[in-house]
Amino acid sequence: MRLLAVLLLVILAISSFSTTIAYAENTTTSVIESWDVNVQLRDDGNAYWIIDIYYKEPVAKDDYWVFFDIRNLEITVDDSPVQCNATEPELGTLISCDDIYGRHIRYAFEALNFIETMSDDFKTIQYTFSITKFTDRFSLTINLPLGAVLADKAKLIGTNLRPFEPSFGREGSDGRVIFVSWELINPRLGESINARVIYEPLVGVIDNALSEIALIGLIALAILMVFGIFWRLRMRTENILPVLSAAERTIVETLDQRDIVKTTDFSKAKVSRVLKDLESRGIVEVTPKGRTKKIKLNFGRPRKNTNLEEEKSPQESAAEKALKDSLKD
Repeated sequence: MRLLAVLLLVILAISSFSTTIAYAENTTTSVIESWDVNVQLRDDGNAYWIIDIYYKEPVAKDDYWVFFDIRNLEITVDDSPVQCNATEPELGTLISCDDIYGRHIRYAFEALNFIETMSDDFKTIQYTFSITKFTDRFSLTINLPLGAVLADKAKLIGTNLRPFEPSFGREGSDGRVIFVSWELINPRLGESINARVIYEPLVGVIDNALSEIALIGLIALAILMVFGIFWRLRMRTENILPVLSAAERTIVETLDQRDIVKTTDFSKAKVSRVLKDLESRGIVEVTPKGRTKKIKLNFGRPRKNTNLEEEKSPQESAAEKALKDSLKD
């Protein structure tokens, strides 16, 4: 029995050693030089993934697993299209490629329902990118939808959230969209990037910007209107004053009969006479108000309810009648 047990241990040791050698040979020939994942978020809640894997040596098969449903799968090996199998186990999607021979493998597909809505203002994605193969370098880039921006840190105060995680990510832009990227050099098997990005969609950004612009515009318009009215009154008053007498200028600049009497040495009769003359010329409009009269500049508009015939003197009426009689003869 003891001899049998020793023989079994020797067999197991040899088998384990052989397996280790085979695994080492396989991983040596299958080490990845660069593994790049590029995710483009879209407004419809989906995301477009492009995965570029560059092996140091050509491989005959490869596979890739993701934790969601996909569609529109396209795969190329050294820039040539190939057909691979995509199956849906209990969780996610497994892509398997057999009978291929190449160094550069590209997986491109659309990830369904990849984006979550946090609130009316924010959307987010959260996904764990695990290192399941030996690689010298792993990079991840998540691109926001066109026009979207990373969440404002001030709006996230009190939530223990950040615009993106892990914090060693780098924010940037290609001139069209904003992105966040992470990079691992010589990562260990099982190491991962638990990526999360919180952003404000284009609609929310535009609404906030338009609200601010509208408010600023209304304030500016109100200021311009007040300034315009003030400037117009001032210019019209300045145009009228030079053609008035000293007494008329004093009255026009005061515009309150009671104040006129108080601030000048004019008698009430003189003030009434000057006001009546200014009103008849359409320069001011006099409105009774209690025991006084309010004066409003008319800026040359004709007096209301003016009856020209009543204002004619008897001499003017007689002369006009004689002229008409002579024309008839």
